[in-house]
Amino acid sequence: MAAIARNDELARTLGLTGTPGLIVMPVRQATPKNITVFPGTATVEQLKAAIDKARQ
Repeated sequence: MAAIARNDELARTLGLTGTPGLIVMPVRQATPKNITVFPGTATVEQLKAAIDKARQ
């Protein structure tokens, strides 16, 4: 249950209020400049832009 509580706290901190909540970021060297948080659904175009942003 502690893991669920930590995940819930993180989701609230990130502004994720529903399903789905998506975070697009690089595997290494993530910074605020290359992370995109979608608190809800996202279009294909938004997802592609977020992936491009994470790759830079």
